[in-house]
Amino acid sequence: MSPHQYLLHMRIQHACELLRQSDWTQEEIAAYCGFSSVHHFSKMFKSRMGLSPGKYRRQGSSPHL
Repeated sequence: MSPHQYLLHMRIQHACELLRQSDWTQEEIAAYCGFSSVHHFSKMFKSRMGLSPGKYRRQGSSPHL
């Protein structure tokens, strides 16, 4: 895994925790996890997790990274 991929993995993993355990907005989570925009966060999250951040949060349980 390249350093870039590792960092992306860690940022998505942290976003998963925040989506499950906080009431922060997706915009707040995107910014906190270092994404340039909520659009970029959503796109990267969906590509890694197979579902959007909103759907992930609504499901309450997570597929694992």
